[in-house]
Amino acid sequence: MLSISESPAYRGTSYEDLSHRKISVSVFSTSVVTVQQVEMLAPFLDDWFGKANWNFALDDCDHIFRIVSDGSCLDNAIQLLRDYGFICEELND
Repeated sequence: MLSISESPAYRGTSYEDLSHRKISVSVFSTSVVTVQQVEMLAPFLDDWFGKANWNFALDDCDHIFRIVSDGSCLDNAIQLLRDYGFICEELND
């Protein structure tokens, strides 16, 4: 069985691709609960944010989705999850 941390869809955060821009970490509560669901979303998220600039914490009670970005495409990511029937709500500080 593949654990979440070993899955190619569960990625650590890398700032490498965004080093020349002002970046922030956006955090969302979702209803994404399986590695298979993450893998379904991965191609879109990879294109928008880069493979190392997003991750899910499926073991968290809020099924956290984090994006490291310059703010572009956040609305696309939220809408993508909603289009696939997932809940996706931004968590504020």
